[in-house]
Formats: sequence, structure tokens, C-alpha cells
Amino acid sequence: MKCDYRVTDWVEGQRFAFTLVSGPLAKDDQMWRIEALGAGSRVTLEEDVELSGGVFGRMLLALGVGRMIGKHLQEMLVNLKKLAET
Repeated sequence: MKCDYRVTDWVEGQRFAFTLVSGPLAKDDQMWRIEALGAGSRVTLEEDVELSGGVFGRMLLALGVGRMIGKHLQEMLVNLKKLAET
């Protein structure tokens, strides 16, 4: 899935946020927070996403598309962790 985003907030080492400019989703706003812990870091994602298609899009989200998106987010977090540790 190809999407273009615009960065809406950036605080080095603390948080970053972006919003969907173009792509197949109706809406996608994301805020990533990074919290330093004694033994590493905690990354928290808040996301407001809407699929295109109105009621049909909400049905798809309820039927499992959300789980698929969640799986990709897990992969993104693993990759982010690898990058941070190098």
C-alpha cells in the first residue's frame, strides 16, 4: 500500500506525528511517542484511521482489516527497534 504523509509534529527523541496526504485510506493520523526507560525505550503509537468506502470500509475494519494493520505495525516496531539499536 503506497501512502504519502506530511509530518505534523517532531521532537527529536521524544515524539513524531504525521497525517495522510494521499493514499487508499480515507484518513490516517499517527502520533508516535518514545519514552526512555532504565533498560531501553517504550514506543507508543496512537492512530486514527478510516478506510475508504464509508459503511463498507467500517465493515471491513470490523471484519479483520484492523488485525492485518496491527500485524504490519508490529513489524514496523521490530524494524524501528533494530534501527535504534544499531
